Amino acid sequence: MTNPLLHEITESAFLEADAGRRLFSHEYARRFAIIKLDAITEPWALSWCSDVIQPNTIVDNVSGITWIAVDERIAGLSMNGQIVFALATSTAVLSVQTFSSGVVVISESQAFVINRTCSIRSLIDFPDIAFDFELDNDDLRVELADGSKMTFSL
Repeated sequence: MTNPLLHEITESAFLEADAGRRLFSHEYARRFAIIKLDAITEPWALSWCSDVIQPNTIVDNVSGITWIAVDERIAGLSMNGQIVFALATSTAVLSVQTFSSGVVVISESQAFVINRTCSIRSLIDFPDIAFDFELDNDDLRVELADGSKMTFSL
């Protein structure tokens, strides 16, 4: 499966999109895009607040789910374009990565471990802001802002 196509659009183009096809809609958004999956004809529109951060997209080749994250939001779209998972986090999402049995969503303060069935397997709270991280097989290594390092088994 190929990665979905993400194209930036104008605010007016975003507002013209069918409200039912807006995946993320921020009240004070500054950037706008559409994402088109291979298996559907109508794209999803999304908006976000950050001038610097681009949406994070990854396709889980086992489940076929496309994961999209930006700001404090994450969603999973099935191959036929249905929303199969949606979550708002309390801090900015840094990364979405696949591993042997699912997906891990890493935010500044937490990691969400999600099964391929789109159920949350576990929630890992970090004692400080995540500064850097590495996924090694089924282990998540996190370096925190205070300089300490921790390893979590997914």
